[in-house]
Amino acid sequence: MKQYATELQMYIGLRDIEKTTSEVAKYIENLKSGGHLEEYDIEIKISSDLQSILEDVKSFGEIHVNTSSSSYHLWEEEEIKDSATQTTASSSSSDVCSLCQDDNVSSQAVTRCTECEVFLCQECDKHHRKAPLSKHHKPISTEDFNKLPVFMKKISSQCKDHNMRFELYCPFHACPCCVHCVYKHQKCQDIKPLSDILSQIKSSASVLLCENELNDMNEIFEVILNYLKQRIDKNQIKKMDGIEKSHAMRRAIDDYLNELEENILVDLKPSTRHWNQI
Repeated sequence: MKQYATELQMYIGLRDIEKTTSEVAKYIENLKSGGHLEEYDIEIKISSDLQSILEDVKSFGEIHVNTSSSSYHLWEEEEIKDSATQTTASSSSSDVCSLCQDDNVSSQAVTRCTECEVFLCQECDKHHRKAPLSKHHKPISTEDFNKLPVFMKKISSQCKDHNMRFELYCPFHACPCCVHCVYKHQKCQDIKPLSDILSQIKSSASVLLCENELNDMNEIFEVILNYLKQRIDKNQIKKMDGIEKSHAMRRAIDDYLNELEENILVDLKPSTRHWNQI
């Protein structure tokens, strides 16, 4: 990530990642303290009220149904929100040269100038590297650009309000500013040149710390996901077992009642003949 991002993208991106990881850490802690990661099992048992019904039915004969009394419990998992940073990037094949596109020509982009924030085809890239204003720029390939997280690719070095490059930084509002933005920050103190804030950002300890925190967070999520998957599989097996037991009990009752009805009808036939003879 730090290999392809600009200093401004790294600085703002790190702040966003730190905020996200802090929120995710609190979410995981709430899961633990709230008991959401405790073991929950599905317990399937026949209601005790059914026992009296079975006893009444058994007075007409024998029904072999094993019953036990308890309740049916199912804890539904709370959906875990995806607080992790989205990293799926669009394919470089969809990147079109920004300069050619202005002339209504679709040319496949091969590089991205992160300072001018434009895509360049092979021909435009040659001219871009030779132009006096841009010959010191360092374009990167579209393939490397698309390796950046989506949220970081959206970080611009241009002020959207004034269409000018960011040159200053306001610590109070924690945001970059262009020269026109300064009028909105007249009461803010310690406004510094953005270059001072971004100097050596990629080699700073905060980058390494952020990488370590992300790796730790990823490991924690993998453990939680594996645990939840095992629980879901286990509960699904118990659920299917309970359903089969319920169906088997229902079939046993139906079979016996059908047999009981047939026996009664058989017993009624001689009586019917007797009354007919009378």
